[in-house]
This record gives sequence, C-alpha cells and structure tokens, in this order.
Amino acid sequence: MKFLFLDIDGVLNEPGTTGFERNRCRLINYIISQTGCYIVITSDRRLTNDGFRQIEKIAEQFAWGKIFYTKSISKFLLSDLKRLKEIELFLEFNKCENYVIVDDMKLALNSNYVKIDPEFSLTKEDADKIIKML
Repeated sequence: MKFLFLDIDGVLNEPGTTGFERNRCRLINYIISQTGCYIVITSDRRLTNDGFRQIEKIAEQFAWGKIFYTKSISKFLLSDLKRLKEIELFLEFNKCENYVIVDDMKLALNSNYVKIDPEFSLTKEDADKIIKML
C-alpha cells in the first residue's frame, strides 16, 4: 500500500482560514487517482470531535476512499517530534510499499517529505512532486 501522510492546516487551507479549500482538496483527488495511495491524516484536527467530523465530511465529499489516522502519542514531545513518532508507529504496524509526508511544519526528514509553503498551501507543482515520489 502507498500512503500519503497529510496535514490539514497550511496544506489544504491558507493562513488565517480554518476551512478546506476546494482546489486543494481536488489536488488530493488528483494524487490519489495517479498513485492509488491512501490518505493518513496527521493533523491535530483529528484529535477533536469537530475536527474529526470535518475531515470525514471532506473525505466523503471528495471521494478520497478509506481514510486512516495516526494515533496520538505523548503530549510532552515537541510538535514536530510527536508527529514524526506517530508516523513511525503507523508505518511499523501497516504494510507499506511507499509513502510521502506532506506538511507545512518543518520536519527533519528523509526524502519521503514534501514541505508545503503555508502562504500558498498545496499547489499543482507540489502534487506533481508527490506523485513522482509515490
């Protein structure tokens, strides 16, 4: 299986907004259609009832298919380290052919990472890069 680890804020919306931008969500559809990947939500939005419902609604609206979520771990780790550990644990317990992590947060990662500029959110160029990596 191929996985796209997806943050929400700064990736699917622009600074100062909380909704999901349709064009960014369509780019996720484009990535899925070109690679057959599954979406794994890493965003902290998954941790609240409202956030979880918003994600599920968007995933259904845009037909993203089965959505996975990383498990939340210790609140005492720094945000970037926490997110990396959550992804690491997910990969440990799920059969993975390939993966890409998409986030606007600066993460110290290997070649499986695409940093999104939060000023522009996810772009077509970012999506094409992700597709090549998957």
